[in-house]
Amino acid sequence: MSALVGRRYAVALYEIAKEQNKVDDFAKDCNLIATIFKNSKELLNAVKSPITNQEKKTALLKAIFSGRVGKPLEDAMMLLVKKGRASLIPDVMKAFEDILDEQSGIMTVRVESAIPLNESEKQAIAQKLEAVSGKKIRIENKVNPELIGGFTARIGDTVIDGSVKHKLERLKEELRQVSLN
Repeated sequence: MSALVGRRYAVALYEIAKEQNKVDDFAKDCNLIATIFKNSKELLNAVKSPITNQEKKTALLKAIFSGRVGKPLEDAMMLLVKKGRASLIPDVMKAFEDILDEQSGIMTVRVESAIPLNESEKQAIAQKLEAVSGKKIRIENKVNPELIGGFTARIGDTVIDGSVKHKLERLKEELRQVSLN
């Protein structure tokens, strides 16, 4: 639900950015805001806290972002605070980045692997997925030791499972079927 509401605000921001021919400026500002929220759990907790009143949230956000981001984004954050939706600020920034990716034909693919992927491995996977999807692929790598080896890739609603864990589960099922016959 919050992602959907965040996307609505992000679409409005994107429309404003297009009207003002400042999409790149908005993108940089959104990235800065998202990075600061990602790196500061205290800020995130303060903004999400129902105990912190609107005035304190407004003062905190102005102290951090005033002069560092453009007026339209600062105003958008203040509007979210005023509407009691300050906790959506990180979601709005992420949704704005997603909209930019969609407009640029870039798709972010979440790849889980047993160990961290190096850049050449990410590029090789991205090239294969680009050939299949016809879009530019950005790899977001997450380590999941339970996979044992190989990787899984999530492209939208589709999951490509090339993990050793999955292969072992398939082999186990095949052996079970043979033993039943």
